[in-house]
Amino acid sequence: MINKYILGDAFQYLPQLKDQSVDLLFTSVPDLSEVKGKKESVEFYMKFLDKFVLQANRIIKKDGFIVLSQTDRRFKGQIIPKHNEFINRFCSIGFKLKDYKIMVKDSVDKKNLFRLNYSHVLIFTKNGKIPTEKRKGKYLTDVWVYPYPNGSQFDQSYSDMIVSTFTNKDDYVVDPFAGRGTVLRSCITLNRKYLGIEYDKNIYDKNYVSGGNLKKWLNSN
Repeated sequence: MINKYILGDAFQYLPQLKDQSVDLLFTSVPDLSEVKGKKESVEFYMKFLDKFVLQANRIIKKDGFIVLSQTDRRFKGQIIPKHNEFINRFCSIGFKLKDYKIMVKDSVDKKNLFRLNYSHVLIFTKNGKIPTEKRKGKYLTDVWVYPYPNGSQFDQSYSDMIVSTFTNKDDYVVDPFAGRGTVLRSCITLNRKYLGIEYDKNIYDKNYVSGGNLKKWLNSN
């Protein structure tokens, strides 16, 4: 599945990928409220995370990278520290936390009782090394500030930086929770192979991936 943007369930398609076939897995794993077939329990969500980690571990190359951009969420009076859940799971199966950044969401709405206005950018690998010439500019800072279009989607320049830093031309990038397809659009621009999967038909936007106008997308949503 090369250069495909699929409307469907990630866990239907991820098992079809070959072992150790992916150079970069770059995504934001959905919140509990966004999970297909959700049950309002933290236990159910933890099992969902386990499924994702199992597939990510299987498909990523030994020198590949997993980059997760995760926002912790408030749920029934408590905060679910998703970033800690991922750190514990990946490090327990042999990954190293190669880098850890904080991304401040420069959005219009500065107060939100459910979604925090910063994101943890977690960079995992088993044996991968980031070339010195790619560790430069904004990447070297510990706190990144990016606008969040429509309050939740990746900024294109953020996506471009991650894809260009952790991959080379013709590498294979997978985003199993691709949203409107920002990561895929970066791959097209930077000449990377890609696979994107998005379950929500209201977010899935093939036009944006192929070069559609961002302003038009924002207005339509």
